[in-house]
Amino acid sequence: MMGKRSAFRVGHRSMLLAALWLVGVVVLYGCTGGGGLPSGGGGLPSGRQVRVKTFRGNQQSPPNFIAFQDGSGAWQIPQGSGQYTLTINDPQGKYGLVIVDLTPEPEVNIIHATVNELSEINFVLEAPPASLVTVSGTVSGLGANERALIAMGGFEASPPSNTYSLQVPPGTYDLIATKVTSGMQVNKVFIQRNISVSGNTTINIDFNSPNAFDPETHNAAVGGVSGETVVGGVEFRSHNGTLISTGVVSGVLQFPFAGIPSSKQFGNDIHQFFAEASTTTSSRRIERYFKAPIDLSVTLPAPFGNATVTVATTTPYTRLTASWDAYSGAQAYFAHFGLGQVDWFVGLSTGWLGGQRTYTLPDLSGVSGWNNNWGLPTSGTIYWEVVAVTTNRTIQDFANADRTPVDGLEVRRAAKRGTVNVTP
Repeated sequence: MMGKRSAFRVGHRSMLLAALWLVGVVVLYGCTGGGGLPSGGGGLPSGRQVRVKTFRGNQQSPPNFIAFQDGSGAWQIPQGSGQYTLTINDPQGKYGLVIVDLTPEPEVNIIHATVNELSEINFVLEAPPASLVTVSGTVSGLGANERALIAMGGFEASPPSNTYSLQVPPGTYDLIATKVTSGMQVNKVFIQRNISVSGNTTINIDFNSPNAFDPETHNAAVGGVSGETVVGGVEFRSHNGTLISTGVVSGVLQFPFAGIPSSKQFGNDIHQFFAEASTTTSSRRIERYFKAPIDLSVTLPAPFGNATVTVATTTPYTRLTASWDAYSGAQAYFAHFGLGQVDWFVGLSTGWLGGQRTYTLPDLSGVSGWNNNWGLPTSGTIYWEVVAVTTNRTIQDFANADRTPVDGLEVRRAAKRGTVNVTP
């Protein structure tokens, strides 16, 4: 399931666009090999469908605004409430989708793809503030100069003492804790699964208990860096969605990480590796998903070429035009525009783009339910980022990666970023 990272990871919670986009972050994906039509040429059958579901947390819930476009036709409002079926009659199966979430600030997510590339979209909206409950307990089994990192769902604690406390929404979770040395190495892992939390709950963590085990130690090496700032890390994601760091690095090209042995995994458990090299105007990032812990050796993607963003119009809100150089092997391009109070994220598949390398934000002012206050402001400095994405899987695998990632999926992103000044 994608989320504010959505269908093409269009959402800042997931990446900063890319990051992501998560991913987010904003969160697009093209099918492997590019292009949106099946081999043999010609158009697609009319009346093909795209199924869209939107969620807040694990509950199906409608966004603040949703509209879709059949080919290059008028934007229209789909029927439904958190679940929508879009009928696409465009001969090439091209469509557009806009999803607006106002929690906690306006975020406009746009996806342009083909039915052949992406026919199912699960989009996770930001959940409103929930009633939280407390999960707390003691931590035992720590040695001198060791600390615990504790995670449940997307919440973490690193207590300085032998007690901990986490606040989480009610739900079913895996509780994961790692024992970390003064050198930031994980030497023990504790996992307690399928914990139903409906109220304040006490769970004691004992690194000498049967729920604790030794991780496997592996190494990651990053190549292709050239005068950039480098960060990287490995996270373990459990079947019930708990994320915990098992290795992190900044400024070096090789680092050890702790892997969860295959014998201790369950269901959709998986590791997530990332490395990113960046400057003030560019970044290159690689992500890899893997179940069985292994040594990793990766090379960052080639740098992006040129990208520019200009102001197309400021009426009735600011619409920007992005143009960019073609990126070899790209399956999709992302774009992010924002000031902080409002953000726009765009995902463009190569099947939808065809040979185009330019895109202008749409005018949604005439669509029922749209509010021009969600548009980019008509004055100020707007941040932008354009990202080229390649993967070794299909667009649908990429789109599903936030919820059910595929073992072996690799995502490579190269970005250019800058600012554009807008005057009335």
